[in-house]
Amino acid sequence: MYPRFEQLPNTGSPNTQLSDYWLLNASYIRLKNVQLGYAIPKNLLTKWKLSGLRIYANAENIFTSSNYRKGWDPEINSSGAYYPIMRNFTFGVNLSF
Repeated sequence: MYPRFEQLPNTGSPNTQLSDYWLLNASYIRLKNVQLGYAIPKNLLTKWKLSGLRIYANAENIFTSSNYRKGWDPEINSSGAYYPIMRNFTFGVNLSF
């Protein structure tokens, strides 16, 4: 049996016992953004007639660890109507001629 979630002022109701049953531990740790890049040295680029070459990778919303209920986001304070957090991975090359 679950305790009823309601808050009554001093009305004499038998359901006035304080309970922490519905409170959730909202502590969490999250890795939101990481970007790694490497610029190729210019002395290696002369034979291809490039002035710059950079390779990079970017990742967003990589990791979240929490005791929250599965699928819930500890950063959102709403009635539960939200979109789940999406992971995003991007890879790219920047060329300069």
